[in-house]
Amino acid sequence: LNDALFKNLSKEARAAQLIMLNTGMRPSEFCGFDASDIVLDHEIPHVIVREKMDEERKSKQSIRIIPLTGISLEVMKSFPKGFKQYYRKASNLSACLCKYYRDNNIPIEEGQTPLYSIRHSFQDFLRQNKVDRRIQCVLMGHDFKEMEYGEPSLEEKLEAIQNFAF
Repeated sequence: LNDALFKNLSKEARAAQLIMLNTGMRPSEFCGFDASDIVLDHEIPHVIVREKMDEERKSKQSIRIIPLTGISLEVMKSFPKGFKQYYRKASNLSACLCKYYRDNNIPIEEGQTPLYSIRHSFQDFLRQNKVDRRIQCVLMGHDFKEMEYGEPSLEEKLEAIQNFAF
């Protein structure tokens, strides 16, 4: 959250980090957003992670709706049509951030990229806040091994994130 540390980073690369803080999305997911995937005029603002005609998702569990809250919502309001610079270029975004972190001596977990470090921290926050395992899996886009029908509501997902949102 230290803006001074990231003052020389592009606005879109900085925004990507802040959006991931409270969503845990994969870089390829938000780099694929266009205006139809970003819903800011809803009672609960959210993003829709879905397959596009020429782009598949990692798994069927990856297709999901994620509520926006806190800094992630505020930043997404500045990019209501998605990220032009990194549209479908998650590897470029990752390379940019890896270089920036390295050049500025910003530590990250060994063997991780900056964005995946943030994604893994989001998972840690879910677990530390004792969020129901099913909701954790739905938010992360992971498979839930136990048989359950229906999906947690947008309200339930938002409530889980608001407990620790930046």
